[in-house]
Amino acid sequence: MAVLLARFGTAPAKHSSLIGQFGLLLKPMGESERQAGRLLRAAFDLRLVADYEVEPAIMSSEAKRVLDAAPGFLDFCESLARL
Repeated sequence: MAVLLARFGTAPAKHSSLIGQFGLLLKPMGESERQAGRLLRAAFDLRLVADYEVEPAIMSSEAKRVLDAAPGFLDFCESLARL
């Protein structure tokens, strides 16, 4: 992801900055592209919850949604890399 963002002029060092920069990159794009940014944010938030809280039953359905969407997210990132 950092390499992809570097192609567009920025290479953040922190995960939260990377997610924010990715969102800014997608902002002028369409709704389906912005959905990729929301998916990345959801995955990051899940990771934080998993690291610092103990609520696996609550996280289960959201984690499955993010995992199911991951192949499409990777395809989207590949398409950005080809721009």
